[in-house]
Amino acid sequence: MSIRRFFDPRALIRNTLTVALAALFVLPMSMSASARSAARGVGEAVTLYEHANFRGQSRSFAEGSYRMGRLGIPNDSLSSLRVPAGLEVELYEHEGFRGRKKVVRGDVHFLHTFNDEVSSIRVRRTAVTLFKHRDFRGARQWLKPGRYDIQSLKRRIGNDRLSSLKIPRGWKVTLYEHAGFRGRMTIVEGNARNLRHFDNTTSSIVVSKTRAPKKVTAFEHNDFKGRRIHLALGRYTISDLRGVGNDMISSLRVPAGWEVVLFEHANFRGRTRLLTRNTRALFGFNDVVSSIVVRKAPRGVTIFEHNDFKGRRQVLEAGSHGMYRLAHVGNDTISSLRIPRGWTVTLFEHAGFRGRTVTLTSDTRALPRFNDKTSSIIIRKNGFTS
Repeated sequence: MSIRRFFDPRALIRNTLTVALAALFVLPMSMSASARSAARGVGEAVTLYEHANFRGQSRSFAEGSYRMGRLGIPNDSLSSLRVPAGLEVELYEHEGFRGRKKVVRGDVHFLHTFNDEVSSIRVRRTAVTLFKHRDFRGARQWLKPGRYDIQSLKRRIGNDRLSSLKIPRGWKVTLYEHAGFRGRMTIVEGNARNLRHFDNTTSSIVVSKTRAPKKVTAFEHNDFKGRRIHLALGRYTISDLRGVGNDMISSLRVPAGWEVVLFEHANFRGRTRLLTRNTRALFGFNDVVSSIVVRKAPRGVTIFEHNDFKGRRQVLEAGSHGMYRLAHVGNDTISSLRIPRGWTVTLFEHAGFRGRTVTLTSDTRALPRFNDKTSSIIIRKNGFTS
C-alpha cells in the first residue's frame, strides 16, 4: 500500500487552519487573569501612542515626570494613550510642564483638542494597588482612601493573600491581621515589594492620606504659573533658586502661619519684601528676587515703626498693651501692622485705652489718619483677649 494514498496536502492545510483559528478564539478564555488585565490596559505604566486608536510608535512610562525629548516619540505628536486603573496622566502643552494642562484617567482613543500638542507629562498614582504576590505580581486590587474589611478583599485578591503593594506619595496603608480591623497591625508608607512578617496575613485595611509637609511655593509668573520651586523653612540664596531662576520670581503661595522675606540681592542684601499670605503678583518686586528667608510667622500681631512694614518691629500677643509695653517700637510711632487672620486690633490715641480709636482686622501698610498716634492697644484673637 502506498503512503501517498493516505497523505492529502489540502487536508493538512485545512486542519492546520482550523487549529489556528480555534486557538485564536480559545486563547483569550484560557489566558491568566494578569494577562487578560494587561490586554485591557491594566498595568503599572501608561502607554503613549503616536497616532489615534493606539497605533504608531509607542512607549510606556511608570510614575514620574517626563519631557517629550526623552519620550521616544517626536515632540507634539502624541494622539492616543492607555492609562491603567490606579494611574493618571497630566499632559502639558509646553516643555517644562507649562502651558495648558489636561488630566487623563483611563484609555483615550484620540486627544482631540490636545492632539499633537503635548510636550511634557507627569504620571501619578491615584489609588493604592494591592498585589497577590511579591514584587507587584499576580491579581491586583485598587483602593481609594477608606476602610476595607474582609469581604472587600475576598472579591479580588482574597483574604490572607496580600504580599506587596504600591502606595501614592503622601498616602499610608494600615494592615490588620484579622477582620474588623483587629489583631496585629502594621503601617506602610511607600511601595512594598515584600510584606515579610505580614505576608499573606491581611484581613482588613485602612487607606488614608497623610498631611503633606508645609512648603512655600515660588512661581516664575504671576497667578501661580510657570516653573516653580518648593521651599521648606530655611534660608535660600541664588544657587538654591535655580528651579525658577535668579530675578525670575513673580508670585508665591505661603502656608498659614508662615512668612517669607524676599531680598533684592544675593546673600540677603538690598531691598526686602515681607509676605505672610498667598501673593498673585509682586508689584514693585517682580523679577528682582535673589535670596529668600522662609520662617514661621510670629504668633501675634507685629507692629512696625514705618509704613510698608519697615523699621523697628515688635510682636504683641492677644491682650491689653499700655504705653510702656510698646517701648521697643515707641509711643506714638506705629505706622503699619501685620495682623493674622481672625485677629482684631484696636488702636487708642492716648494711654489707658482712651481717646480716638481705629479698629483693624488685616495687614495695614499705612495709617493715614492714625500715623504715629498710638499710645495703647487691645488685641483680640477670635473674639477673646488673654
